[in-house]
Amino acid sequence: MINLKLGTIKEPLPDFILEKLKHAFDNANNYPQNYNALIEKLAKHHKISKDKILLVNGVDSAIDLITRVLAKKAYYYEPTYYEFWAAPKRNNIDFEALKSSYDERYIIETRAFDRDTVLFLCNPNNPFGEISVEQILEFASKSKGYVSVDETYIEFSGESPLKELDKYPNLILMRSFSKTYRMAGLRVGYIIAAPELIKTLEERK
Repeated sequence: MINLKLGTIKEPLPDFILEKLKHAFDNANNYPQNYNALIEKLAKHHKISKDKILLVNGVDSAIDLITRVLAKKAYYYEPTYYEFWAAPKRNNIDFEALKSSYDERYIIETRAFDRDTVLFLCNPNNPFGEISVEQILEFASKSKGYVSVDETYIEFSGESPLKELDKYPNLILMRSFSKTYRMAGLRVGYIIAAPELIKTLEERK
């Protein structure tokens, strides 16, 4: 059996990276005081305002927070990332798996979702592939609920609807430092969404 959820890098970090990280752990027994510095760098990197970013403890934490705060029911297309059903299950929130298929491309049926629901998508999705920006935005435009996209691997493949975020207040993007930046053990992730939505999530977080 191949366990697709185990994405941990087994090799130790190179010395030159460890040397640069040392100063970050001088006060590891205290809560970090530099959240805003990271948010500023992310905002500059993505060319968006700081109020559209919320730091979380990895994408798993983002999925859990979004589920608890926004969902009376969660949907996802299987097969996909296991946390999409695990988060609603442990929070006693109703969830439903929808079927996807593959015929030279990843096929999911675009449909509308009701208010107080969250549709979780993974782009690119394991094991099938990519979801087009057009289809993600079609979900968001049709739905009264929220469309939340796990973009943990987006730097490796696929396109993000980030540039269209302002047009879709129900669209949520989730990013991680665990893959591209190889920092899985530090549990750093972030949510990108409309400022009002970020404020709601931050208050509950």
